[in-house]
Amino acid sequence: MMKIVGVILFQKLNISDDKKIVSVVHGNRGQQTSEPGREFLRIFQKLRGLPTQKTESGSKFKSNRRQDDQEQLDLARKAEEELAEVHVKYKDQKNQYEQALEEKRKLIADYRVKLEAIRQSVSRNIGKIIEVSEEKIAFGIRSSRQKQENMLKTLAATEEKLKGLQEFNKEREEALHAIRKNSETELKSLIDKYDEDMNRKQCELENLMAQFEKEKLMYIELKKNFESQNETYVKLMAEKRDYEQMLWDQRLLEVRQKFAARKIQRCVRNYLAKLKTRGKKYGNRKKGKKGAKK
Repeated sequence: MMKIVGVILFQKLNISDDKKIVSVVHGNRGQQTSEPGREFLRIFQKLRGLPTQKTESGSKFKSNRRQDDQEQLDLARKAEEELAEVHVKYKDQKNQYEQALEEKRKLIADYRVKLEAIRQSVSRNIGKIIEVSEEKIAFGIRSSRQKQENMLKTLAATEEKLKGLQEFNKEREEALHAIRKNSETELKSLIDKYDEDMNRKQCELENLMAQFEKEKLMYIELKKNFESQNETYVKLMAEKRDYEQMLWDQRLLEVRQKFAARKIQRCVRNYLAKLKTRGKKYGNRKKGKKGAKK
């Protein structure tokens, strides 16, 4: 069986020793990244795992041995066909890799051309930038010198102004010290006066408190007298209200009587006037009837 595999591998890969095959396969296992390579490794391990049987004596095992050899031969043929397919896939993939590699080489060459063009363009731009920068630096130096001169003039004027302010502040500080001294003197006199006023107010407060206590005692005594006289006052006020109500009722009755008398008189006058009017109408009717009869 191993001879058949060796022949197949010798035809496909030009390797005759199966130990070399094993070493080659295991040595390239880490480098196999393509699908055909992995398929070849799987088939080879499958073939390598086929059991080998020792030669046995006797006619009892010959038929089984021939049957096993036939199965192994069929399996080897099948493996050869699969290996041929793998070889074709490997060849196609190799061509694809070579084509891709050639495209990458062309792409690298294009990139190198573009990179050279960019390098030249960058060199020209850098030269221009350097020229412009030198001009800007020279202009900046001139502007800086002019600004320094202006700043020196401003600094001299500021120092002169600061000197004047310092003198003014010194005079102002002396004046403020004098004002502070006067203020402290006035404050001391005010504090002394405040103490005198507070002592006087304290004496007045004590006198007022003593007077308040006296008036408080008087209030308590008056309150007792008021409570004793309050009942009499309430009773008298009730009698007063009843008397005033009686007077009011009498006056109201008199007014109602007068109003009723006037109303009765008005009704009587109206009644008499109506009777008089009816008498005149009745007399006129009689006179009219007599004239008609004549």
